[in-house]
Amino acid sequence: MNFSLIYDNTAALEFVKEYQPKAEVPTLYDINNLISQYYNCFSTDSGEVDVNSFATQMVPIKSLKLLTVGSLLDPKHLMYQRSKEIMYHPMINIDHRHGRFLSLAVNFRGNISDNDVNKVYEFPEKFSSYFCTTINNKFKVNFNKRPAVCYGEAQEDLIGATVIGNGTSTQEKLKNLCEIFTSIFRRKAFIHHYIGEGMDEMEFVECESMINDLISSYQDAQDNK
Repeated sequence: MNFSLIYDNTAALEFVKEYQPKAEVPTLYDINNLISQYYNCFSTDSGEVDVNSFATQMVPIKSLKLLTVGSLLDPKHLMYQRSKEIMYHPMINIDHRHGRFLSLAVNFRGNISDNDVNKVYEFPEKFSSYFCTTINNKFKVNFNKRPAVCYGEAQEDLIGATVIGNGTSTQEKLKNLCEIFTSIFRRKAFIHHYIGEGMDEMEFVECESMINDLISSYQDAQDNK
């Protein structure tokens, strides 16, 4: 099964700015390092929640396979225990509280205790309003004791907590992209470049229709809960 991990540069830049000294200006290297840390956490001891298994185990609706990637905020101190919300920071500008998770996986890297990892299993019950209740087997947790890699070196004191989410709030970004696309397409802006390369104008119409269908599918999944 195919799927896509999505993120946007704006959200990645905001995250880097938040966790860097104010005197420093984030560079492309910093953003790429952040992205690499997320993907580094996909490597697990048991292999239950790696990228390949996620596609088969945690994409319950075949047409909805745009997955967001992010982190638990301050996983070292496990602040979510004292919070009424899942402190999930996705690398895309959407608010997961506006939708529901069809599936969610949390991968830990570093020296985190088994007891702390087990507490994450309380998410589906503790934050049930954020999950689609009609879908089974929607939550996975795994961990790797090996430390995460940061700027090319293993950091013994660094704990990583990568979250892979498949949620209906993804439609927020799709709606935004569709609005921008529709505005540009209605004015026929830049189309001549693509037509000159052999594309047909009807391909743009079909693309717009497919995005709107995908948005409707996400909304249907959210309404069914």
